Amino acid sequence: MAKKDFEYTNEELVEISKSCKDFHSPAFQLYVNDFLGSNKVLMMESDGLAGYVMLLFVSWNEKDCGIPTEEHLLVKLSRLLPEQFNRVKESILSNFFEYKGRLYNRRLLLERKKQINMRNQRTDAIRKRYEKPTKNLRNVNENEIENEIAIKTINKRKEKILEYFKSKNYPLEEAEQFYNHYQSQGWVTGSGMAITNWKLKAENWHKEQEIRKLNGKQKSSGATDEHLARLATNRAIREMQGK
Repeated sequence: MAKKDFEYTNEELVEISKSCKDFHSPAFQLYVNDFLGSNKVLMMESDGLAGYVMLLFVSWNEKDCGIPTEEHLLVKLSRLLPEQFNRVKESILSNFFEYKGRLYNRRLLLERKKQINMRNQRTDAIRKRYEKPTKNLRNVNENEIENEIAIKTINKRKEKILEYFKSKNYPLEEAEQFYNHYQSQGWVTGSGMAITNWKLKAENWHKEQEIRKLNGKQKSSGATDEHLARLATNRAIREMQGK
């Protein structure tokens, strides 16, 4: 039976986070009722709350989900002035624990563990979908076979996406961002539906990037969002007609 969240020690949660070095996720769930229901949060000054939230964001982007212990670094990461941080640091740091020279937030580690488990479940589902039974593999380590199949499937998809963006003369940086985003989401839409036509999603992704670029260049001249979107769409149509 799987362990419940409260059964994990802080140290175990950190080691789980460290063990998944290739983990990347652009977001985590913020449980509003739990956050606002915390007495520690309610007792914080506005500066303390702002610094605390900023440190949570920084922690999530770190591979181990942690932040340094050095106070001068925490001041910079929290975006507070030194005098502000000194006034509220006790209320902020009470939400973290120290382990092997780093600071961690337990609730954030639990969310990281949850997403790691979800990713592993999706990888297993992909493996089961594409795996073909072979009698000659009986004496081979089963775990190695499963990992190899999952990795090959994932790498093959990434290669196809990179090739597609290259064939369209789209920036490869966009391809990496597109792949990382939907890989972290398990290749499902926001409503939970499986993505069956990733090329259509890629075209939409590229159009959105074009709109952002046009927005940055032309918004100052009074161009509307609707106009920018129309420019991006017309450009995409011309590119398709020229191929």
